[in-house]
Amino acid sequence: MEKYIGKSVYKGTAIGPVSVLKKKDSLVKRIHIDNTAEELKRLDAAKERTMTQLGQLYEKALQEVGEVNAAIFEVHQMMLEDDDYQDAIHSMIQNEEVNAEYAVAVTGDNFAEMFANMDDEYMQARSADVRDISNRVVRNLSGEEQIDWTVYQYRRHLIKVIKYCGNCGILNLNDGSEENFARDDTSEVLYENTGVSRYFMKNSLILKNIFKKEKPIHFT
Repeated sequence: MEKYIGKSVYKGTAIGPVSVLKKKDSLVKRIHIDNTAEELKRLDAAKERTMTQLGQLYEKALQEVGEVNAAIFEVHQMMLEDDDYQDAIHSMIQNEEVNAEYAVAVTGDNFAEMFANMDDEYMQARSADVRDISNRVVRNLSGEEQIDWTVYQYRRHLIKVIKYCGNCGILNLNDGSEENFARDDTSEVLYENTGVSRYFMKNSLILKNIFKKEKPIHFT
């Protein structure tokens, strides 16, 4: 039997097939940079955005899961500002004349490996943290949108997509109110898989309908 551990998104108990969502690994390319000063400015701007995001995540977690569990985001902020970590990134950009994304990704991998090889279990656990921090900085550098699902606009789009899946017979509303979920980020809603989703990729009509909708606004 396989056992999965993760964050709960619903207070109740759900029974059904398990789907595992894996994080998308961004492909970072090494690019030669002529103006290293401008690249360092890009890095500093991405760092500030990351610090702001981590601060917002801390405040949100503080209200929802308490200070002990929220403390991880403070740890991430401290690791992001670590002198050795920052110096390594700056040195790579200046000495090797590479893009900031590549410097952050390589430095993150190096530090993660260093933590993973330590004897102390606490320090070993920081390996995953430094990877998360580096990935967040890279996303900010590359301009990838960080979707905040507490924002009403995003939640409305999500509900419209889910309703579309309901109309296709893929999902059934089991408990909760879709409208309350869209308006209030503290509300919850539970859907159940009808079993049709296993044939979803084989249904060309449904695929074509969804793939034509390139933006969230297309579901309006």
